Amino acid sequence: MVSIFDSVIFIPSEEDIKQIPTLDSSFLYFPSAFYYYTNRFGKTLPSNNTSGTEEEKRLSLQMLYSMKSDNIFPLKTPYVNVRQDQTDKIVKGLDDTPYQDNLSAISLSMKSQLRQIPENRDWFFYDRFQLLIGQMKRTTINTFLLDFYRFPLHPFANAFEVARILGEYILDGDETFIRKYLKSRNIIHLENHSLNYYPLYELFFLLTRFYSYPISDHQIKLSLIRDNTKFNSPERIFIDSVYPYEIYNIDFIVNIINNIKTKGSTVAGLELGTSFEDWVKWGDEYIFSLEIEPKTISHLLNEVQTTADEMYSWKDLQIIKLAETLKFELPERTDFPSRYSWVQTIASVIRKYNLITLE
Repeated sequence: MVSIFDSVIFIPSEEDIKQIPTLDSSFLYFPSAFYYYTNRFGKTLPSNNTSGTEEEKRLSLQMLYSMKSDNIFPLKTPYVNVRQDQTDKIVKGLDDTPYQDNLSAISLSMKSQLRQIPENRDWFFYDRFQLLIGQMKRTTINTFLLDFYRFPLHPFANAFEVARILGEYILDGDETFIRKYLKSRNIIHLENHSLNYYPLYELFFLLTRFYSYPISDHQIKLSLIRDNTKFNSPERIFIDSVYPYEIYNIDFIVNIINNIKTKGSTVAGLELGTSFEDWVKWGDEYIFSLEIEPKTISHLLNEVQTTADEMYSWKDLQIIKLAETLKFELPERTDFPSRYSWVQTIASVIRKYNLITLE
């Protein structure tokens, strides 16, 4: 273990400090800003933030969580440096950066570990990224690539290979090729590290930076529970559906996970107004619609969008009863990316066949 840290002026904002978890996160691999080790290929890799003094660990966490923002500040650590020509610039916004001489280049963040002002002008297309993003909650190609600037990739990582490997992993949960990828690069600190803590985006992050994404307190709780679930189990699918969101009542979420585990997803779903077994894949939509009062469908001649917005406030049990009353079949839910898209199709059927007028 070697110390590398050069003294810099670093003053975290109050908002950055608030993001730092209060719960024990030592099961994750948060990087030290002070210490590193060198693998057999001579590559520099960050030591775990369990190393060093309490002050060093505190500062390391503050730096890591400050990187979630777009602020550029002086920084030199074993796992990231900053573009020196950008540190004295004020970021006006992703689309309004006035410093033409200091434009960011995504290649520098992918190969040179340089943290830069996030910009959305320097994009590239890779179909396997798109495929992965389609499996992630709340992640778009925009947010996905902007994190390349905020958290530069390790130059020994291969984001394209990781995307290909994860494209296979999500089919059957087989870790073999992930482990081979880490072993071939001699990423010693992750050889026996559990991958079950991580939903898909956080796993991609781990395999391209070789440290854990800075997650929140509620995500720490969910990660610990997730580690004890099986691949593609209803509990894990539900956890992944709510994981990216800010959750204010984590005990309520944990209770739902326990119900899914002990009673099954069908019975657990009844408390959320659904009898569909697969509701867990859209768990976020069911949770966040709990407080919404069902709206009245005003008229069948409304546009499909209007009817869909009104029906989206209904519980599934209400929609099922409506379909039974009017004798039409609900569409299979397998191929829909969201509950809203499923409801939208139902609204389209109602309009097409003039099935109902509700006053």
